[in-house]
Amino acid sequence: RVLVLDGIIQCTEFDEFCYQEMIAHTPLFCHDNPEYILVIGGGDGGVLREVAKHSSVKEIHICEIDEDVITVSKKFIPSMAVGFEDPRVKVHIEDGNEFMRRHKNNFDIIITDSSDPIGPAASLFKEPY
Repeated sequence: RVLVLDGIIQCTEFDEFCYQEMIAHTPLFCHDNPEYILVIGGGDGGVLREVAKHSSVKEIHICEIDEDVITVSKKFIPSMAVGFEDPRVKVHIEDGNEFMRRHKNNFDIIITDSSDPIGPAASLFKEPY
């Protein structure tokens, strides 16, 4: 199965682990004690699944602009969306850039798992973010 947004492939079940593991574990292993994690985007849940493997993590916040991505992922790619089942996960449906403006210095690690720099994700590729 493949997740496609605006005609662009975001992930496939076959090889998604390569991306999800790299984007999640690299920053977590570089931090002495990662407890509070924010994922911007990542509505498929794969990064959440990988972050949840770290026992030091107390809270995992995800800020996804499109609730439909989460809904579709839970229905069609549950092997990734299983990340939403972890009790440490807190879901925020809103623009990641706006969320960051209100929550500066609240997280040990911020992982940006966004789509390409067009449309709603464009602000995540600009200097203020």
